[in-house]
Amino acid sequence: RRLWRTGADITVLECDYRVRRVWRYRGQPLHAVEGRGGTDFQPAIEQALELGVGGLVYFTDGFGTVPRRTGRLPVLWVISAGGLAEGQGIWNALPGKKIKLKPDE
Repeated sequence: RRLWRTGADITVLECDYRVRRVWRYRGQPLHAVEGRGGTDFQPAIEQALELGVGGLVYFTDGFGTVPRRTGRLPVLWVISAGGLAEGQGIWNALPGKKIKLKPDE
């Protein structure tokens, strides 16, 4: 909510192997998004490129297919505590910056 209060325009994309829902965040409480498995990061990246956003923050467990392209879109990967470990699997192939959440975050 803090980022939104600064005047940032935030668009949320809910996705797994495809984009399922796109909505503007306006300070409302967030609902739980359940994992559906079969993650393909590319559809959300393509949607973000089409929307012309200034950057993408991707909340994920990190288990999915390596994106084919991101254009010039800056991507920050926020990997869940129980997700992909640093250096494991596709960690190094994910374009952009990556952070791993701790269990209590």
